[in-house]
Amino acid sequence: MIVKEVNDPSGTGVAVSVGNVGGFLGTSLMQLLSGLVLDWGWQGQVVNGIKFYPLEAFRMAFAACGLVVVAVLVVILIIKETKCKNIYLQCQGNPSRDVQSGC
Repeated sequence: MIVKEVNDPSGTGVAVSVGNVGGFLGTSLMQLLSGLVLDWGWQGQVVNGIKFYPLEAFRMAFAACGLVVVAVLVVILIIKETKCKNIYLQCQGNPSRDVQSGC
């Protein structure tokens, strides 16, 4: 987990727990976004008291999921690879924090 590798080793537990919140928060927000997109595409049809969404509304909701996946993939490609080594301590003594050193 990247947060473990770029933070002070004495605070690994806190760093990992804060990092784990992102996955749960992302899942919650994706459910909300999907519901909003479905409601946006709803044409007002109700069958037996239940909203009936057209196929196009589902296509839009899945397209929104696809856009989020693409955005996450772009962020993953931007993140610096640490090769499973904690780089926090080596970056502490590097005031320039240049790309070559990994900081």
